[in-house]
Amino acid sequence: MKQQTAVFWHKHDDFKYQKWLSSEFLYGRLRQGWGPPGSSLLENGLRVPLEKWRTRYIEGIRKHWKKISDEEFNDYRAKCDRRFKILSTMTQLRPGDLIVVPLMPDENQDSIVQLEHGYQFHVVNGEKDFGHILPVDPKSILSHPI
Repeated sequence: MKQQTAVFWHKHDDFKYQKWLSSEFLYGRLRQGWGPPGSSLLENGLRVPLEKWRTRYIEGIRKHWKKISDEEFNDYRAKCDRRFKILSTMTQLRPGDLIVVPLMPDENQDSIVQLEHGYQFHVVNGEKDFGHILPVDPKSILSHPI
């Protein structure tokens, strides 16, 4: 199978989160947002269908982030469909694939890293987001100043 390359943009406006996401990256966990508890893209090794993921995602938002009124539901439906499409790319990558990560490990560097294992989902205790993870090989990180 041919080696793939993907780009995962990673910039958070909150310095606390950006610092944490950078340290996670350096430890080998490239985390992506839009991941409240219960919004894994895989179940028993198979991709979760969009309809099922959308329901779980919106339930996760309602439970952990904010109340969504019935009027806001259609707007959130469109947003989560776009997020599903973007995040689903993570499940298509295989160990050895390359990932380009702009502005990582800090805003003055871009990095390229090799995927070590397939997609995982794990929300850290105390956090309610960034559960989508690509395990990367920290020894393979090549960073370039920008």
